[in-house]
Amino acid sequence: MTRERRQEFLQSGSLYQLALTLFPKFRTASFAFLVAACEALKPEGDEFRDHNAYDVIEAALGKDVADRLRSHPARAQDVRSVHFHRGEFRADEFVPRYFLTSFDDPTFDEGLRHLARVASNAIIEWLKRGGAVVLQPVRRRPSLKRKLREYAPVLIVVALVIGWMIGWLMSR
Repeated sequence: MTRERRQEFLQSGSLYQLALTLFPKFRTASFAFLVAACEALKPEGDEFRDHNAYDVIEAALGKDVADRLRSHPARAQDVRSVHFHRGEFRADEFVPRYFLTSFDDPTFDEGLRHLARVASNAIIEWLKRGGAVVLQPVRRRPSLKRKLREYAPVLIVVALVIGWMIGWLMSR
């Protein structure tokens, strides 16, 4: 294995190990780190920036496995995003486990167990393939926020020109 591939494996494996360590008390963080472990298997480069864990899992284990994760009520990518970006917890970390156990929703834990198996299988498949997964091009519609960021310099110039013209016309 090349030095770069070894580094990618160690990064992914460390995230996976961290996820297993966090499982008993911080299940949302465990879930999020399992997703991150899969994302760490992406090749480097800007052309892979928009790929996520579902894309890596689909490339390594097949579309049916990725689609099952996509359709699960505890959506892997959503849990990862809200936990890492907003600090939200989706499991019951702040509720004592012995309290109201008859009302416990097993959906999250089922998704977590399934994701743990999928993540380990993806890492193993990545290793079998010599540290490579072939990702299909992502054709996501750019969001309004991304479009605004991309065209911000042009929009600022246009706004300045329009403002200058309105000011000039009002002063006449």
